[in-house]
Amino acid sequence: GGGLVCANLWDEEADYPNMLKTYSTVFPELHVLKCASSGNSILVALPAPMGLTVRAWRDKAEAFEKTHPTGLNLPQLIQRGASEKTSIPENARVLLDKDKKMRPKGSGLSR
Repeated sequence: GGGLVCANLWDEEADYPNMLKTYSTVFPELHVLKCASSGNSILVALPAPMGLTVRAWRDKAEAFEKTHPTGLNLPQLIQRGASEKTSIPENARVLLDKDKKMRPKGSGLSR
């Protein structure tokens, strides 16, 4: 078996589509939750195809909130920010370690 991955991605990054493509080569099912007015998205990558719909995801979050209150209103966040299909542009490419460009020290751009 395997586990799922959650990642905080920045929508406006040039490599955003490539990040989605890279995750999709390892994980057969991806879901993206757009975070309103923040410029970021939460990626949930599942280790096996589950056919998870937005409604089912929202229902699972609702059940989770009943036993583990987060104060975030996860069902509402999912309803507002999730879509049924994660679109990956055809021209997106898989990112490799060798492609990583070093950013200058002190530039404030390294994450």
